[in-house]
Amino acid sequence: MTLGDLHNLLKREIQSSTDEIQRSIMEMKDELRKLGTEVSHAQVSSQLATIDRDLNYIQQEQLSNNMLLSNVIKTTDEDLCAIMCKISETLGVELFDRDIFAITRLSTRNAKQIEPILVQFSNRVVKEKLMTAAKNITLSCRSIGFSIDQRIYLNHHLTPKNQTLLQVVRAYKREHSYKFAWFNRGYIYIKNLN
Repeated sequence: MTLGDLHNLLKREIQSSTDEIQRSIMEMKDELRKLGTEVSHAQVSSQLATIDRDLNYIQQEQLSNNMLLSNVIKTTDEDLCAIMCKISETLGVELFDRDIFAITRLSTRNAKQIEPILVQFSNRVVKEKLMTAAKNITLSCRSIGFSIDQRIYLNHHLTPKNQTLLQVVRAYKREHSYKFAWFNRGYIYIKNLN
């Protein structure tokens, strides 16, 4: 082998090694790009989840003065303010006209279901007093002047997300023999006496 042949052989070996190193570098760059994209997607997903949680919290805060009355018999000439006043009187909570900002019946998808009454109070304090009093007294339509003895339920007005979550927690409560599951001030709780 001549010196020129040795030189060409070394040159080819060096070129081959250089090509292999460049291919490896390109593969590493591609993998880093993919990894960067995956990290970027994970970060975006995490940020979106945080934004979704915060938005739900803000929406729930906007509903914090609202209460839903379920199972109140509907009549043709009903006065919803008068019904709410009778309920507050039965619960022993003082209620003034200025305490009610708005009151209306909500439509339902099920025509057989009694439409709930949505009450928007001017502040959260009155609503919380009524909700607390309702824990100790069983309200019925008869107790507010109707002839039918049908139970009335007072509930927090929840965002769709919180309503779904509360349903899931209540199902979990039943399946695992927990005693209580409830919503209070933006949070859902579950409790067992044991």
